[in-house]
Amino acid sequence: MAEGGMDDEVKEGEPAADGDAPAKVEGGMGDMGGMGAATAVSPAVYDADDFKYEGWESVPAILLKQATVNGYFGDLVKGHIIDWEFNQKKAADLTWGPAAGFITAFVGTSTLTETETWFSGHVGDDDLAALTAIKDGPILFPGWVAGWKTEADAIAHVATIDKTHASGNLNGVIFHVTGCPALAFA
Repeated sequence: MAEGGMDDEVKEGEPAADGDAPAKVEGGMGDMGGMGAATAVSPAVYDADDFKYEGWESVPAILLKQATVNGYFGDLVKGHIIDWEFNQKKAADLTWGPAAGFITAFVGTSTLTETETWFSGHVGDDDLAALTAIKDGPILFPGWVAGWKTEADAIAHVATIDKTHASGNLNGVIFHVTGCPALAFA
């Protein structure tokens, strides 16, 4: 979970086409062009993970790893967190609650290091407008967010995201966050 500390580097661009990095941003928020040559990065590549997954006490870490590596599972768990946050009276408690509890408790009780990180992905036009409007303010990402150690890796990740089933315009975005409490796995 990252909150606050977001600097003025909400970067956006035209939809990434055929693996290109997002284009230059209007309003002087940064130029991401020219970085398209970066090696494509995927959160599913978890080779550098040196965490010891031994014993039952590692179950929360295993769930977090799986939520990172398998985006669909991670989205189901995050959806549960958001549903409980905004619809507590109607939220189903027999969905992904145990996994959400284990993961968030693990992140919340682990030793976190304040670091600089980059988050990347695609958002629709309405979401981009909302994010741009708050670019200089604090932001809270629900649950947890998988980030990147370098801007080049974040940009390269945008190019790996499948857009074939998108129903609208997609914009590549990069969040540069400083002072982010982070749990480093790789």
